[in-house]
Amino acid sequence: MVDRVHELGGEAYKFTSPSHRGVFDGIVVMSRGIVWFVELKSPTGKLSRLQELFQERMTALGQRNIVLSSKDAVDNFVEILKNEQTG
Repeated sequence: MVDRVHELGGEAYKFTSPSHRGVFDGIVVMSRGIVWFVELKSPTGKLSRLQELFQERMTALGQRNIVLSSKDAVDNFVEILKNEQTG
């Protein structure tokens, strides 16, 4: 995912928040003020309850967030980013 974001001119950061458990582990920053909170999971991985709460809170605040658990999911996310960049 990191390489694909870089190809689009964005940045992908690994993120930890020691005092706030459950925060998604990645932040993708694109031009035009586009920011995504990204959680990478294995195909069988599931969000913890704290991650679910984080996702609900970010959605309530109008923040973009996504869980990616496969190559197809990453491909779809990259398409979303491309569309946001040109839209």
